[in-house]
Amino acid sequence: MEPGTIADWANVGVAAAALVAAAVAGFASLRLMRVEQARDLRDEEHDRRAQASSISAWGAKKGSKDWTLQLLNGSTATVFDVVVSHQTLRGNPQEDRVFTTLPPGAFTVHRDQMKDESGQVVGEHFNLYPAGEGAIMIPGGGVRMVRSIKFTDAFGCRWERTPAGLKQLPS
Repeated sequence: MEPGTIADWANVGVAAAALVAAAVAGFASLRLMRVEQARDLRDEEHDRRAQASSISAWGAKKGSKDWTLQLLNGSTATVFDVVVSHQTLRGNPQEDRVFTTLPPGAFTVHRDQMKDESGQVVGEHFNLYPAGEGAIMIPGGGVRMVRSIKFTDAFGCRWERTPAGLKQLPS
């Protein structure tokens, strides 16, 4: 085997350097892709948490002695399967209020009675109406009325907000 010319050896050197450069570039690209994927996951989590953070409920005084629940969806998307667990100011648990959807906006929970032909009350149900000026927030008291609000966000994630904070529930 006879040694190659200087030009042959130079080609081998250039090819080896190109191979090393390509390997380094490949590893750098892989590392950059992992950084971008982690950033995308953080951004997606931030978006999910942002909507969940915009959902709240509290008790409000309506008139001289009537209390009602106020719900707020401060996001731009509807949330689903809303369950509000609440109590009286004295801590007596009340029946959960369940709503299929909570669109963006502020709402007051109204108790609507169902009556038969004779005017007898045969049942009641709770509906959401756009919040008006009739209910006012009572500092301290109304917030304690809501024990938790659970809901499913626009991403399909289930959340629970309690006085202790906001947490994502297992699917």
